[in-house]
Order: sequence, then C-alpha cells, then structure tokens
Amino acid sequence: MLVRLQECDDVSQNELGRSVGIDAATTNGVIDRLGRKKLIRTQTDSQDKRRLRISLTETGRQTIHDAIPVAADITRLTTQRLSREEAEHLTRLLRKLLPPD
Repeated sequence: MLVRLQECDDVSQNELGRSVGIDAATTNGVIDRLGRKKLIRTQTDSQDKRRLRISLTETGRQTIHDAIPVAADITRLTTQRLSREEAEHLTRLLRKLLPPD
C-alpha cells in the first residue's frame, strides 16, 4: 500500500484500496495502522467532506526507501534455485495476480 501511495500520492482511501485490490473494511484497518505509525497522513477532501485523502509522510517515504534493498534480497533468496527463465515466468504469473491499473 505504501508503494502504491508513492506512485499516486494524495489519493482517496477508496481509490487506494481498489488500486491494491483490497476491500473497504480491510483498507480502513490498514490506513488506521499506517496512520498510527506516522507513515501516512489523512485529511478530508476539500471537494467532498465524506472522502478521506491519503498521502505519505516523510517517515513513510523513508520506510519505502529502506525496504527496497530488503525486498530485493528476499526476491533473490526466493528465486535463487530457479533458472533465469523460470524466475521471469514466475514474475509474469505473479503480475497477473495484481489488480488492473
């Protein structure tokens, strides 16, 4: 969810949930936890007071930055027994599981 926020900062809570493929109740829980950790900020939409806008804090941006090498290591460890072709095939299959852009 943080990476998606980095890609489309200042997005509505509903749009964010849909973009990562999770339902509204789960999105609400994730947003609450990320807010408590000071990784995101929320504010009421100026056009629609019922809508909540979500954006990253500097702490959230730093968390993403710090997580990238860890994620790369996990990917390397996960695919180390696969051939290059098998790893690429796995990546293509996993991308099919992502919600459409």
